[in-house]
Amino acid sequence: MMLALCCAATPVYGQSSSSSGADERRSSMMNSYFSSFSKGQTAADRLGLLNLSPETFQSIPLEETINPDEYVLGAGDVVEVNLYGTFPLSLRGMVSPEGTLSLRTVGAFAVSGKTLSEIRKVIETASFKQYKTSDISISLHQPRTFFVMITGAVKLQGQQVATPLDRADKIFYQANSGAASQPDPAQAAVARRLYPETPNATQASLRNITIKRKDGSLEQVDLIRYFLTGDRQFNPRLREGDVIQVPNLQLENMELVGINGAVQLPALYEYSKNDSLSTLYKLSLGATKNADLEHVQITRRTEQGFEKLDVNLSKILAGDSPDIALKPHDRVQVRLKELSRIGNVTVRGAVMYPGFFAIESQKTTLQEVIALAGGFTKEALLSGARIFRKPKTEEGVPLPANAPQDLEFIRSQLIRAGDLDAEEIANFNLELGARRNYVSADFRTLNSPNGSTVVLEDGDLIIVPRDAGTVYVFGQVANPGYVKFTAGQSYKTYIALSGGETNESTGDVRILKAGSYDWKFAHETTVESGDWIFVPKKFQKTFSQQMLEITPVVTIVSTVATLALLIFQVFRQP
Repeated sequence: MMLALCCAATPVYGQSSSSSGADERRSSMMNSYFSSFSKGQTAADRLGLLNLSPETFQSIPLEETINPDEYVLGAGDVVEVNLYGTFPLSLRGMVSPEGTLSLRTVGAFAVSGKTLSEIRKVIETASFKQYKTSDISISLHQPRTFFVMITGAVKLQGQQVATPLDRADKIFYQANSGAASQPDPAQAAVARRLYPETPNATQASLRNITIKRKDGSLEQVDLIRYFLTGDRQFNPRLREGDVIQVPNLQLENMELVGINGAVQLPALYEYSKNDSLSTLYKLSLGATKNADLEHVQITRRTEQGFEKLDVNLSKILAGDSPDIALKPHDRVQVRLKELSRIGNVTVRGAVMYPGFFAIESQKTTLQEVIALAGGFTKEALLSGARIFRKPKTEEGVPLPANAPQDLEFIRSQLIRAGDLDAEEIANFNLELGARRNYVSADFRTLNSPNGSTVVLEDGDLIIVPRDAGTVYVFGQVANPGYVKFTAGQSYKTYIALSGGETNESTGDVRILKAGSYDWKFAHETTVESGDWIFVPKKFQKTFSQQMLEITPVVTIVSTVATLALLIFQVFRQP
């Protein structure tokens, strides 16, 4: 915000740069204005906007050429007329206090209140009668000067010299720098009584300056808006009889509005009664990349506290929604869009096209990735399919791929397990280790209307095993291992095919379901392909007590070596 003022309006004809001393005071004044209520805001400093030297102003070109259709003549204007023909002639005349322009050998013309274009037609007619030529040119050789009054929070209250080409900002600078000023002592005394100087507690307003015209009409001057947006309607040209009123700002009770977040120039601004959401957005120089203009929030102070208004600024800027008038102390927050994170997942096993697939993290679904992989093959064991997620710390930071799968660590834990045999420890560890990084998903209902939607994250591993048509029987059986699966067979059949239970068996048979890793009592479920049937040892303790003792051990061990190697190999890939 601060710089905007330093990028002051470019001067027009008759508004060239003054002395270097005046420019230094002008630069100092602008910097002082912003620093008075923008302490701690560094946006302008980062842009290098607060270090403009006075030389910057001296190098600014003229604002624009005079528009003959708009410039209205008045007493004191010097007009030059050139006639072309057999005997070229150049004439120059000044508009008299009565509003008459006298041109030698051509005539006198009433021009006050008329534009240059309008008097051209009159002079063309007269010159044709006198010189038989209408080939003429008319230009403003020198603009008139007049007095305007400036009052309020300026250093020099009273009259200042101006031209019709000057804008309000020039007089404001002159009244604060002393350049080109012609103060009238009596008028300055009256102005000071109407607008007392209280420099210790006040600051000149730059957004609520008014110009009272000779006809009684008022025009607003908003120099901040002019400097930041270039909109000239907020820095109007001056006329004879203008009175410029610069209000004092009470710094302790200053009414401010602010905008922050994803904008080019977040800052606090002096409140103006015509401020709207789009106005404040323009003062901030627009949005930064990835700004979410559809979800802008206005925080407003009320008698009950604060209220928050959610606004679609995009529609307002497009003209599809009405603008929102701001109130004093409103704060506008422009958020950043939630940028989607592009990641990868790995699909292995019984799919048509296993491999790596790009996803939009926390948006792409399991169904979409399986479709990209070409769907399942005929050999897919959907009940055993599962999703593994990279382990993370409590703060959500991914752990190194090999941290929980270190084989030496697993071996040491197996040795420390005591009287539990290695097979039992490994299989219980497989269950809990898998559950730690396991994402619940039922692949059998993936394409069902009632199936759940699983959202994937970067680094997920999807394993779809092939249906080997077997059931794994382990624990206290004569010949533990894989047994051919036959639909409809009881768990007792598979135990019998494994040589039957040993004398150490408790008979408390449990089934570890493929894919979900849920423990079921044998009589509570049917055996499916890929299931594991566990026959516990006969101990004096119950199965539940065994689990309580085993759990502290297996929670430390992350997985058995086979699963560890698989996940290790996948997760170590970049």
